[in-house]
Amino acid sequence: RPRRVRDMSGTRPRRVRDTPAGRRRLARSKANAGGAAEWGVAVERSPPPSPPPLLPSMPPPPPPPEVVFVSPELAGWGSVGGLGAMVAHLAAALAARGLRVSVVLPHYASRGGGSSGAPHAAAHLFDLSVPLESSRGDAPLSVLHGATEGGVRVYLLQSDVHFRAPYAHRSPADALLSASLLSRGALLLLERLSASPAALLSNDWVAALAAPYARHGAWRRAARPGGGRSWPERWRGTAFVHLVHNLEPGYDGSFSGAEPALSPSLLLGLPPALLSEERPGAAPRAGRGWRASLTRAALLTADSWATVSASYRQQLLRGGGPLAPLLRAFPAPFACKLGLPLAELRASLHADGLLGLTGHAAAKASISVGISAISRRSLGDLAVISRRSLGGLSAVGKAAEAG
Repeated sequence: RPRRVRDMSGTRPRRVRDTPAGRRRLARSKANAGGAAEWGVAVERSPPPSPPPLLPSMPPPPPPPEVVFVSPELAGWGSVGGLGAMVAHLAAALAARGLRVSVVLPHYASRGGGSSGAPHAAAHLFDLSVPLESSRGDAPLSVLHGATEGGVRVYLLQSDVHFRAPYAHRSPADALLSASLLSRGALLLLERLSASPAALLSNDWVAALAAPYARHGAWRRAARPGGGRSWPERWRGTAFVHLVHNLEPGYDGSFSGAEPALSPSLLLGLPPALLSEERPGAAPRAGRGWRASLTRAALLTADSWATVSASYRQQLLRGGGPLAPLLRAFPAPFACKLGLPLAELRASLHADGLLGLTGHAAAKASISVGISAISRRSLGDLAVISRRSLGGLSAVGKAAEAG
């Protein structure tokens, strides 16, 4: 009986007789169709290729730049003055602009009588072993992690031996060791976190050794010999900026001593030329002992310096002293508001009755008499306002009338 099949060439159905001629015709039809699997089955064609995408796939955007503060103070964590308030405001302002911001500071066993704000919660992250010079061995540090409002990450370095309270140094050697431990611990913390910040801001003399220890890695090679890239190479992409808060005598990070065995070069593991305030090549005078400046070491190794007041920057650039030539050697040290909410700070001072006083004497007397009634927050804010207004915390009385 004739069977009805589909012509595989795509024409209309035809009747094919079961004869030798019909079978030959069917074979030719199957061959033309590319070899259909079975007689009478339509050809299955592969789907056409998908068109190329209109736009090539874009890589994810890079993360925002990271800024790290190394500071002896931070409001809410351990602060005794305007430095902690300024760092807190500046860090929050940078985070609000989309930057990744971290603050590294000591975790003090005692927060000190002038500490402001209730402490935030912090959790243990990991432990570090920080190498010290000579026969002192390594100093164990516990790293705590927390977060403040605004997304600023806070890392605290805990050592009950070296970080008892803010600025609680029993001797010049104790102060130097505490400063060394803070800067070395901060750099080792960033290495442990595989962090390569775009900028690292060292605040005041206590954190002034961050840049020197990043540029001179002999202390790190002794702790971990061999390995990959060199220690200075690791920080090649980081800009180090030293933030000057106060260079008045007693606050400028200068120390002196008479014991040769306790020279700052031996204690800190840095070249003497970075620390010594003597003229290069000058022989030390007999009986004079040693004198060193941590701020000098910061200025000789940092990429720039900054301060929190344009008037104070001008005062530093026009002033004298052993650090004046180094300060003037930088092409563009910057100074600006640094994110400080001055209107809010003045409002808090006004609430405590510290604004609107007439005359310097009246303002100073009011502060002296009512210092116990001033809120902890206003003490830090007053220090910030005084620095921006007059460039000196010694003129804290004038700050009240300058608001």
